[in-house]
Amino acid sequence: MQRARKENQDFIEEWLHVDDVAKVTPYVSISTNPIGIRRKPSLKEDCMIGRIVEPGSTILVDRVLEVDGIRFLKLLGEDNAWVFENTDAQTYVMAEMRHLETGLRYHRVVCSEYISIRKAPIYDAAAKSRFTMGPAELCVIDVKCQVRGWKFLRLADGRGWVFVMRPGIRKDNTELANMCLKDVDDEIVHGQQKVEFRSLLPATNKAVEVGLWTYTVISPKPVLALGARVFGAYVLPSEVVKVDKRAYDLGEDPCPGVAQVLWLHLQDLRGWVPLVDDGEELLVLGAKRHLRGGGDEGAGVSARMLKRAGSLRASLAAISSEEIVGVA
Repeated sequence: MQRARKENQDFIEEWLHVDDVAKVTPYVSISTNPIGIRRKPSLKEDCMIGRIVEPGSTILVDRVLEVDGIRFLKLLGEDNAWVFENTDAQTYVMAEMRHLETGLRYHRVVCSEYISIRKAPIYDAAAKSRFTMGPAELCVIDVKCQVRGWKFLRLADGRGWVFVMRPGIRKDNTELANMCLKDVDDEIVHGQQKVEFRSLLPATNKAVEVGLWTYTVISPKPVLALGARVFGAYVLPSEVVKVDKRAYDLGEDPCPGVAQVLWLHLQDLRGWVPLVDDGEELLVLGAKRHLRGGGDEGAGVSARMLKRAGSLRASLAAISSEEIVGVA
């Protein structure tokens, strides 16, 4: 997901620095397969230049050319970089992002079902990823737009896209009962007033484990902590942190076939950090000095949570996207 986050940030930065937005149009891939970039407006494979547009990726377009019913889009600032918008009159693989809004904002799942995060901003089941969101889950989005008339949000952590309204309803239906995600940024941020997240997530015997543990950041890059500040906060490499809550994103013990991530709540109220990202461990239990000396600072740590974390890392490596089935 790190590469996805980098590409997402680059797109937003480029969009914010466009001199004349009237001459540039944002597009997103709605295909479940990569789209090859061509050196000229053609469907021929020998015109491909070795670059692709991944499912759900966004681009900026400064020219549109139609050839024999096929619309080709030229990437902004590049003379020899084209992608096709459609392959025939019925099949479209790129879509314009209308009413585009960028910026980090908090959203919360307000429906009672689990939501399968999509690789691209479409409802189709084929676009489901291995990630899900649970009822009342809080998230941060960095893009809000309409794609083919439907409102979609892009998650800032790189997991993909989620729809605002339930599948199967009319495009003009805006009833709260049919809403899946709601903007709650104003509820989380009130000027300089700090939100006490301990009160938002009370301890339970199963979903959340409360205690005090020491972790060390082993990721070579800063780890983004979410949930306490509008733009998040970074935990630096080799930093030793105190954790007072541990919970899985679905609020349940991990089970085979369901990709769940163990999240750690920092005692200093900087927010929550994931234990792993894309199967790579970001933090380890214990202070760095103890790890080097072969000691173990986890004498008081729950063996149950350690076993669950180990099984989670093993399951993440084995799970394929086809095994994850979402409800909404």
